[in-house]
Amino acid sequence: MKLRSGFLIGLFAILVSLIVAPSAFADKHLQFYSVLDEPFYMQLGDAYATQQSNTFFIGGQLPPGCTISQYSDGHKDYIYLDGTTTERGTFIFELYWYEGNTSKLMEYFYVVVTVYGKPSVTIDADSWDLDVGQVAKLYATVEKGSGHYAYTWYVQDGNHQWQEVGSDLYYLPYPTSGTLTLADDGRTFKVEVEDLDTGFWGESAPAQITLTCQHSYSAWKVDVPATCTDDEVLVRTCSKCGRNDYQVGAVAKGHTWGTWSTERAATCSESEVLVRTCNVCGATDHKMGAGPTGHTWGEWSAAGADKMTHACTQCGFTEIADIVAGIPFIKTQPTGGSVFSGMTVPLTVEATASGLGDLTYQWMFLDSPGGKAEPAPGNSTGASYETGTPGYYFVRITQTAGSASSSVDSALAYVHVHVLSAWVVDEAAGVVTRECTDPNCGLVESYTIEQFRATYPGEAKALGLSGFARFYRNNTVLFWCLAIGGVLIIAAAVVLVILLIDYRKQRDGGRPKAKPAAKHARK
Repeated sequence: MKLRSGFLIGLFAILVSLIVAPSAFADKHLQFYSVLDEPFYMQLGDAYATQQSNTFFIGGQLPPGCTISQYSDGHKDYIYLDGTTTERGTFIFELYWYEGNTSKLMEYFYVVVTVYGKPSVTIDADSWDLDVGQVAKLYATVEKGSGHYAYTWYVQDGNHQWQEVGSDLYYLPYPTSGTLTLADDGRTFKVEVEDLDTGFWGESAPAQITLTCQHSYSAWKVDVPATCTDDEVLVRTCSKCGRNDYQVGAVAKGHTWGTWSTERAATCSESEVLVRTCNVCGATDHKMGAGPTGHTWGEWSAAGADKMTHACTQCGFTEIADIVAGIPFIKTQPTGGSVFSGMTVPLTVEATASGLGDLTYQWMFLDSPGGKAEPAPGNSTGASYETGTPGYYFVRITQTAGSASSSVDSALAYVHVHVLSAWVVDEAAGVVTRECTDPNCGLVESYTIEQFRATYPGEAKALGLSGFARFYRNNTVLFWCLAIGGVLIIAAAVVLVILLIDYRKQRDGGRPKAKPAAKHARK
């Protein structure tokens, strides 16, 4: 019955074709494959362009998401199937293409479109974290494909390049299924899947297997010994995976310095450089020592008609000065000094007249640099001047020849008078100190307590540094223990004496008194 029905349907279709179509039309049986959710375009046929648009008739089912369209370039007309397929399956339709609006059939198409899904691949694992010695399996899950697949697994090497699993580089057996067995591996894998029915490919995202060893470490041992500047480094090793673990051991020992010695002596213009060396590692440390000694100038001497020169007796450095006629030439500048209260600082200048004339001197006083200069008090009109008043001084030298005169000022000389603080006692260090209250001075007087008592007996007594006061201050508890102990001993001795006296009285009171011996009368 089914065979007969099919024969009748086929015969009816042939008759309809002969009636409707002309004798010279072409028919096409076309088969296409499409990927689900991807754009699809396929030209079905073409014909020479006519003056009017061609028409078409569709029978059957177009793939969902696709349409039949026409296009003309002026020479030919084209008919094509395009769109984006939205369903999987096999779709069959017939297309009758007519010339213009006539019944003339240009082409007949019998079209079969099979829509496959492009393989969508994901990887899962029974364990993403492996301990040394454990085994894990990776599983590839494929969707949207036909169901007939070939698998190719890849592993990422140390250069982040993908290598096929099963190659000579890796020990894993060549896998051909969707399952990959791993042992002791902490790398990244992916899988490619080929749909054997459609030839389409799908690729998974990379999957990372983490090798997490439950370490079994050895005992700590020294990897790098401690030095003067670097801490000790300890290491221990896992017996399972060979991983090394590090930690800091003993801290750096620090340098063991020797004593400071002179590496470069001070010169007239450069400070002394001191050096010390570590006795362990040989490292060196430097610091500045004494400051420059300053030049020790020799006598000025003429160097031509208008110049004077003198040289340093230590380093040989030469200084040349110009002589201006009629203006005094200062050969030696005054220098200041520091003294204690009640003492004076001598200020001296040496100058010579340039040309004719006599020299006069006037020492000037300023309380600060840039202040108003006033004549210094006292006898201040000679080449030398003594003062005990702190401040800045210079001398104004005038050369007079007839009615003409000219003056020159010397350099400033600073006179500092120490204002000392109160004595400070450091019992722990055993010293007594005081210092100048001027922060720019730096003077410090320091004595041991014994030296201070001998040098300043009155101040030592006022500060409680006499022998008894110091003993009491340093041994207060011992002093009171001795004092209380002495009082107790004296009290005990008094009580003992009283008890002895009382005992003797009681003893003597219980005995009869002896009668005195009779005296013999003289006959």
